[in-house]
Amino acid sequence: MNMNAQVSGSLSHYSLDRIATKIILSGKITRTDRIWFEAAIRSENPLSTQEQAKIREVFDRLQKGWLQVID
Repeated sequence: MNMNAQVSGSLSHYSLDRIATKIILSGKITRTDRIWFEAAIRSENPLSTQEQAKIREVFDRLQKGWLQVID
């Protein structure tokens, strides 16, 4: 099973909102968090407007250097 398939299956067990809030409040994003977000973007399942906004906010903060990338 490839990583995207694992992540896509895992997304149903995790709230994107909860993960995004954790990232924003801590100022840190793990490699796994980033993979989950990228898989959510590529997923065939449509994202809600709220999920899209949270993903956009996390990636905006990442681009601006406001998040520390950790392993």
